[in-house]
Amino acid sequence: MPTSNQRQSPRDAASPISLRFDNGARLLMMPGPPPARGGRGVACVQLWIHAGAAAERSREHGCAHLFEHMVFKPWVDAEGRSHDLASAIEALGGDVNAFTSHDETVFHATLPGDAIEEALAILLPAVTSRPIDPALLDREKQVVIEEIHQYEDDPAARSIQALMADLYGDHPYARPVLGELEELQALTTARLRGWQRRQCRGESLTLVVTGCADPGAVEAQARALL
Repeated sequence: MPTSNQRQSPRDAASPISLRFDNGARLLMMPGPPPARGGRGVACVQLWIHAGAAAERSREHGCAHLFEHMVFKPWVDAEGRSHDLASAIEALGGDVNAFTSHDETVFHATLPGDAIEEALAILLPAVTSRPIDPALLDREKQVVIEEIHQYEDDPAARSIQALMADLYGDHPYARPVLGELEELQALTTARLRGWQRRQCRGESLTLVVTGCADPGAVEAQARALL
């Protein structure tokens, strides 16, 4: 767990805050004005994993996008508590989504400002420390396979992928973010866990928070959970 940080911005409510923890994880904040009397304000949070399809090893093709899907599946922590990211964020009055590209995997939520600490307590462990259940993984692979079929039936998507392949050749950018059918079917729980352990830690992570949020409370959570 990080114990110190390099402060790059003053602790001023009107100024951006940039902190780098000892393990390399980064916190960026842009605090907003307090909400109007009786209001809750709005806050936005993004957790960036600085790794996408281009960072996958030879037997990991499709891992980044498949992991994005798995984060939204219900899971049980070491204490036996059940978690469901989307349902929990929606119960707080917010919404949550994610995207995967060649260079990053990003989870993002918008919610009432007074719920940001609860949201971080749900989102960060769901990405950094959730277990990968083999039965859930097998079911989610079928969901992604259907997604691949949808892209194959879309002439525009197929044209773009063919252009990427022609442009980049042997470079990882030539590979589809979703992976190929055979590659996805071959992915195992161990490989996805390996990708998670390698990419969802340290300098691969940046937490971004804007809006009505207490900088001190957010920093404390980031230290504990990242």
